[in-house]
Amino acid sequence: MEMAFTDAVRDLQNQNGSAEHYANATVGTPPTDAFGGDEIDYIQRCDSFYMSSINANGWPYIQHRGGPAGFLKVTSPTTLAMPEFPGNKQFLTMGNLAQNDRVSLFLMDYPRKARLKIFAQAKLVHLEDDAETASMIKHPMIGFTPTLALKFELEAFDWNCPKYITPRYTEEDLRAVTAKMTTRISELEAELAELKT
Repeated sequence: MEMAFTDAVRDLQNQNGSAEHYANATVGTPPTDAFGGDEIDYIQRCDSFYMSSINANGWPYIQHRGGPAGFLKVTSPTTLAMPEFPGNKQFLTMGNLAQNDRVSLFLMDYPRKARLKIFAQAKLVHLEDDAETASMIKHPMIGFTPTLALKFELEAFDWNCPKYITPRYTEEDLRAVTAKMTTRISELEAELAELKT
């Protein structure tokens, strides 16, 4: 809130009656400049996130990043890293980071209606020069050997309220929920086939 609540934001909060609520909300809250257990668990379960960077003209650019669950690693209480996947070679985010390393990450968990917002400074790392990061971002489900990684130095994070998040489910989520029913259907189909025979 210290970073996001600029003077213009606080003026609007004062005008609309929410300033006191947010002033009270910060009293006694734990620091948000290092990841704790809840954040680490959440981040390492994520299989995608959104990243916003700023281009040289001041325009924000939002990019979706995805991979197998755990592709975004917490490498320390204040650092994240991920392999740089081959893409469409537009290099929009990379070009933005060359001039402004500030990013926002938005990590969604749609089934559980949760979201984690992260302010960070990002940089591209050549893994041949950083063996430690190379070993930390290894993932058995990544089908290539990355040569580049993105590293994020945490500035602050915030958990957002679940209001207005529409639950969405992956195929894996649905398979887990419908497993018993799918098994029972298979059993009944086998019985029916036997009876017809």
